[in-house]
Amino acid sequence: MIDSDRSEEPRADGKPSTYQGRHRGADLFRQLTSVGWVLAVVAVLLLGGGTVLFWSSGIGDEEPPVDADAIGDLCERAVNAELLGPWADTEQARNPAEDADEKVRKFDCTYSAEYAGGDAYRLVTLFATVQVYEDSAKARAAYAGVLEFEASEGHATADVRDVGEQAATAVIAEGEETEVRLHAQEANTTLSLNVFVTGAPPEGGDVEVLAEDLSSGLLDSLPRAGN
Repeated sequence: MIDSDRSEEPRADGKPSTYQGRHRGADLFRQLTSVGWVLAVVAVLLLGGGTVLFWSSGIGDEEPPVDADAIGDLCERAVNAELLGPWADTEQARNPAEDADEKVRKFDCTYSAEYAGGDAYRLVTLFATVQVYEDSAKARAAYAGVLEFEASEGHATADVRDVGEQAATAVIAEGEETEVRLHAQEANTTLSLNVFVTGAPPEGGDVEVLAEDLSSGLLDSLPRAGN
């Protein structure tokens, strides 16, 4: 068990070595493993659940409005320095990835950054998964499957406006740690974005608003077929 007593002893560089008694390396490992596990489960459900629900819907193929071939490095689209800067300004990890099967293209981004000013310490990790399907019917079915997964985990979801065609968030908060899971669907694409924050938010900061703004910007940046 990690000692919960707060330490005021500074690091050699003058930055606080701990906040609320938690070790920074342990926080980073916990955030990365937590969001990675969750998004791995979600990705499987998107692939499996979406296929089953699609065939039961009877909706035919559509021209994909999002061009998967032009997406490239998802971190270039997911990491918005202007939005993340007030939260965490020193990058710790960045890992884009891409995978595909016959019918679905999957793009991932894991990003972590810290803020270690004289007044506070904060660690932010985001994990984004974008999946591009053959048509919007499959994307809608996959989105519904993800919400069912959140419900099965006991997480209440709330609808979000102005993010994609449909979106919802689940908030998991425990002590100084807050996790926001945002799931969205737009055209033939689904997005699952986890934002994990350890430490107090900056003045006026809201983790849910941060997740919504990051998600909206990411979806808006996706290249469209024919453009």
